[in-house]
Amino acid sequence: MSFQTYGPLEFNDWSPEGVRAFYAELTKQHPRLESAIGVYVMAVKKGKKLVPYYVGKTDRRSFGHRLREHFDGEMLDALFHQFGKVYFFLIARVTRAGGMKKPSGKKSNSIDHLEYQLIGTSLLKNPDLLNEKLKQTHMKLRVPGYINRDTKTENRSAKLFAEMLGVSSKA
Repeated sequence: MSFQTYGPLEFNDWSPEGVRAFYAELTKQHPRLESAIGVYVMAVKKGKKLVPYYVGKTDRRSFGHRLREHFDGEMLDALFHQFGKVYFFLIARVTRAGGMKKPSGKKSNSIDHLEYQLIGTSLLKNPDLLNEKLKQTHMKLRVPGYINRDTKTENRSAKLFAEMLGVSSKA
């Protein structure tokens, strides 16, 4: 199960012409990416750093189709108006031969797993992540020494576990 990361792809013009220009640039830079499947992250700039705001997946439809749904939706509109620019990272599922995997109409376990992992990692950077459903699962999950830690109450085993995994006290 291999993936390839693309981005950040900057979206800075909400007009219909801006959306067309975004897709034209995407196709120019990465000709087959629009028809691929995988996971994507919408990010915004806070200061000089990109911060994740939403993690999504597309396994039954292409990136192009799924992102068009966002361009017609309220969430992207709100992010765009609040921050001025939105950045996309597209993580495409690739085939064994190195091509980009296309939609098959079937659910993809590898894409589901990657989306779940990226939501957990993104929550460490931005607790205001917009993914409500899977965000709640991550927020409720507590493992001393690993995730949603309370380092003040952790026992020796939990601290050694964290050390072994290289987990910071933020996790």
